[in-house]
Amino acid sequence: MTNKMLLNALSDVKLEYIEEAAPKKKKRYWMSVLGTAACILLVVGILFMSVVRSDFHMFLKMQESISYSDYTFALTVIPIGNRAAKYHNTYDGVDTEKLARFKGELYMTEEYTVPYELYQLEHRVYREWYYIKGIDNLQYLICSENGELSLWEFSAFITDASHLWLAPNITGETDVTPYTYGEVFAEIYGLSDANQIEKIKVLPETAHNIDEGRAVQREIGKKTITDRESIETLYGIIAQTHFYSDESYPKRETPLSYDFDTSLGRDGRYLEIILSDGTEIDSLKYTATGGFFYEYSGIHSEPIDEDKVYTVNDILGID
Repeated sequence: MTNKMLLNALSDVKLEYIEEAAPKKKKRYWMSVLGTAACILLVVGILFMSVVRSDFHMFLKMQESISYSDYTFALTVIPIGNRAAKYHNTYDGVDTEKLARFKGELYMTEEYTVPYELYQLEHRVYREWYYIKGIDNLQYLICSENGELSLWEFSAFITDASHLWLAPNITGETDVTPYTYGEVFAEIYGLSDANQIEKIKVLPETAHNIDEGRAVQREIGKKTITDRESIETLYGIIAQTHFYSDESYPKRETPLSYDFDTSLGRDGRYLEIILSDGTEIDSLKYTATGGFFYEYSGIHSEPIDEDKVYTVNDILGID
């Protein structure tokens, strides 16, 4: 049979006979099952971490409602990058049994000698620092020392070399220059982009805790910023502003004046920055008269440019 005759013969074969004779591909059901299982595990893991984060925030709220009669403010310093970071013991007397539930992965260990000159007693220190379970930022850390757990919250980076006596555990070159809040956002909260911010809550200043002051607070009320342009603008201004954790911060030579009443805290606002992962940054405060940001414990920013002051005032509703 010639090639031509063979080709003609094959052309008369029905298609269904060819498909029936073709080798069958084995369906890999196991790959489909594994893929589905991996997706389920991923979703379960995300939900679990979300529940743990929510549980920790509930734990914090409970601690805030407890009054500790023997409360003492405690401060420690730990290295973060090339900075010395001050942390304060937010809840002295916290329920360590409950706190143990939130002990996550190890962040760092410290072992050093406290010199005699500091506390009239030379002693060795060994501490382990842990992330909060389900949270990979450094806003809160759990310290384990001598078998006891304690909860610590970030306060500020040291900007005065004379304060490094608090940190015998820190050796080598340490940056004590004023820091931008962008560094805090990135190093402490893992925030590097305004898109990570879900919303910003704006609350009235509460320093004037008298009848007239409380009336002003009710008059101002609370505001929540959700529009992306305002969030991006406010984030950009705060991130670029330099902060000082000592009294060396520069002052505005002439306080800003306005044609509206700024008395009884009308010119001040407290900020709560809520990230998409549930993290709450609630330490920042702002004064329109001074035109700067600040926090408790003597932390101040440099005065921001006057045009930025008016932009911030407009976003926060100070008018």
